[in-house]
Amino acid sequence: TQRKAILIVDDDAQMRRAIKRMVGTFGYDAIEAEDGNEAIKLFGENADVIVAATVDLLMPHTSGREVLAMLRDFSPT
Repeated sequence: TQRKAILIVDDDAQMRRAIKRMVGTFGYDAIEAEDGNEAIKLFGENADVIVAATVDLLMPHTSGREVLAMLRDFSPT
């Protein structure tokens, strides 16, 4: 069986690494995105394994709230 993954969206690389380590301790893989555009692309490519997302609300270009709205459009659950 394929492991489930958490999508980590944050423009801060250190924060992404810290969250990646944390979700790994709970048995999840991490899929990392540094901005909203990358997050939407990666979600589209990996929707079958992504079970949750952590999203930084304060990012340049696309806010975390906008990213969450787009992710909900793809998958309301």
